[in-house]
Amino acid sequence: MVFIIFILATAVVFRWGCVYAGGSAFVLQWTFTTGGDVFSIDMSGNGSYIVAASSDYNVYFFRRESPTPLWSYSLGVVVAVDVTPDAEFVAVAGEHKVFLFNNRGVKLWESYLYDPMQGKISGAYVRDVAISIDGQYVAAVGSYVLCLYNHTGGLVWTVYTPSVPSYTYDVAMSSDASYIAITDSDGVVSLFNRNGELLWHKPLAAAFVALSGDGSYIAVSGEGAHLLSRDGQIVWSYLNVGGAVIDIAVDGSFVVVGDYDSGKTYVFGRESNVTIWSYPTGQVDDVAISRDKNKIVSSGLTGIYLFSITGELLGSYPTKYEGVSYSCAAISDRGIYIAAGSQDRNVYLFSSNNPPTLTSGKVYPLVGYENATFTFEVIYKDADNDPPAYVKVYIDGVSHNMNYVTGEYHTGAKYQHKTMLSPGAHLYYFETLDINGGYNRTIQLSGPYVIPQNLEYTFNITVDTTTFQIRIHSNSYITGFSFNKASIQISFTVFGEAATQGFCNITIPKAYIKGEPWTVKLNHTTLNHVQTENQTHYFLYINYTFTSAYQVTIEGTWVIPEFSSTLTLAILMLTILIATVLRKAKRKQNFLNIFPTLLVAANQWFICLSCLGALSWKFQRILCILFLLSAVP
Repeated sequence: MVFIIFILATAVVFRWGCVYAGGSAFVLQWTFTTGGDVFSIDMSGNGSYIVAASSDYNVYFFRRESPTPLWSYSLGVVVAVDVTPDAEFVAVAGEHKVFLFNNRGVKLWESYLYDPMQGKISGAYVRDVAISIDGQYVAAVGSYVLCLYNHTGGLVWTVYTPSVPSYTYDVAMSSDASYIAITDSDGVVSLFNRNGELLWHKPLAAAFVALSGDGSYIAVSGEGAHLLSRDGQIVWSYLNVGGAVIDIAVDGSFVVVGDYDSGKTYVFGRESNVTIWSYPTGQVDDVAISRDKNKIVSSGLTGIYLFSITGELLGSYPTKYEGVSYSCAAISDRGIYIAAGSQDRNVYLFSSNNPPTLTSGKVYPLVGYENATFTFEVIYKDADNDPPAYVKVYIDGVSHNMNYVTGEYHTGAKYQHKTMLSPGAHLYYFETLDINGGYNRTIQLSGPYVIPQNLEYTFNITVDTTTFQIRIHSNSYITGFSFNKASIQISFTVFGEAATQGFCNITIPKAYIKGEPWTVKLNHTTLNHVQTENQTHYFLYINYTFTSAYQVTIEGTWVIPEFSSTLTLAILMLTILIATVLRKAKRKQNFLNIFPTLLVAANQWFICLSCLGALSWKFQRILCILFLLSAVP
């Protein structure tokens, strides 16, 4: 479609922003500044490639990912462009010639327009161009003729406009070039078949024309909007518009009209001229319907607007400068990408893609042994029902592709990755990209903790100035170890893989802490245990089945005091012995007999001392009382 070129207005007001409406994103991806007004633009079916024509005499070809052109070509005046859905071929209407390029920027051919009687028209101004979806045919209009070329540039035929010498204005082609429609400067719309035969023509004050995919319906606009059948019958007319642009759905089910005069965008069904909906978009310069019939774009003086087919405003973007219009627009097949050209000399690429979400991310088991299989799981959801290009989990910074398990993309699809991990703590997060470039990732999460098959823990306990060790041999992960002197209680928390058997073997030195008996509890519930011992240590063995983390408490009955009770009793007993011996010696006035008595007393003291060390505090006190009684004269 050819577009009217407007004089660039002086820009004095700066307006720039992004609008989100109806829960859908409409985001500017990039811009590229040309040397002139951009007045024709087109896009491949999936939105991967964009082609634009500028009044700086160049045609530009872009990949969606970058605002830097893949190539550009200077042709003098460039009027219109059209690209095949696969972006293999680009047709260009130049000042006096028609051109065909491939997507690498190679010019495949160029040709003048041809007069049916006189041959080549070297001075003719080419006004518009259209290409079939397979690139086999190119139609061009200019001067007072319509020409059809094959893919090698050969002229298939040329015909006069029915209103000759009126000049041709706009051209549209069915998908396979079976039908070609044109408008001319007298407002006449005409339909031809692929053989160049005129099927009909009607004076409808038409400027712009669009065809359904198979050519069954023809939509025209100008001073009014009309829908016609292939046989030339008017299905309906709507006359309350002037200077209107038009597009039609690929199956002819919807017609969108943008009115320059009233500043509204209208949508009609195939059956009636009653509007399904309208929206005050301001002066409209171009409209387009996505091939899947789900979205409509309207561009003009106030901005560019994206609608659902039902009339919901999905998003909009204002013009950069007041009074400077988005003069042309194109939309991808699914309405995800929108390209626009502006009188501000820029090419714009927008995206209406909703980025996917990642929810319910987790790993299980959260704690497990080194030979266990850990499952990382996340739910991928995309409001556009886009499949992912990938879903990945990053474990300790290393990416792993996840596998689809079940579910629908628009309601939530489960992805998993299963693996074994090295012992220790790990970190992970999830990342995804949908096929239309929507990106998301989760925050970094902790887990899992991988337990070696057997662990040895050593914990230092300091009571006043004395430090001793408690050792635990276990297949569980142990944290939070503590000792409470006042309650003579050891406590710690054990973690393990759910439904697995865990154990702890606790070694406690007798010289510092004793249990007569020991009480062992699991989450405050008494737990049976196996106790063994040798001369220096107790050995307590417990086992349990994991359903969650457990707190283990071990309660004793004695702990080493600040000053050893055994030593205190021994010193007390020695003092009593010495005092008793000295008193007896004084009575007899014979100090020479003291020494044998002291030797016997010392011997008794050492025997008692050795006994005290092996006895409990209760028995030590009893022995001390007996000793005192025996020392009384």
